Amino acid sequence: YANDMGVSNVDGLNRYAMFGLVPDKTIFLDIEPEKGLERRRAGQVFGEAWNRLDAKELEYHKKVYHAYRTLYSYDQEDRWVRIDASNRIERVALDIQSAVYRELRSYGFIEGQRPNPERRG
Repeated sequence: YANDMGVSNVDGLNRYAMFGLVPDKTIFLDIEPEKGLERRRAGQVFGEAWNRLDAKELEYHKKVYHAYRTLYSYDQEDRWVRIDASNRIERVALDIQSAVYRELRSYGFIEGQRPNPERRG
């Protein structure tokens, strides 16, 4: 989307790369591009590598963000899960864990209690 390829071309490439498979759920980490890039920069302090996509202009990141917001808004099958990724990292991680847990439980892979954020593995 951000490289101005058009929705249909990107969709076709995605389907080809995924052999026509479509995930049961897509987790959309919804965060404004500026805040997302700020977090990526902060991650460098902890040894996270800055990559070629991180280095793209802010306008590129805004286009990608807008494309994902659009795809999320078109979801008619309850296939997307939106996570407010502007929250603290710990909250985002717990929200992701809960979304995955709900999905696995709906398929009968998990029984019992919800994930316990206090338990360390």
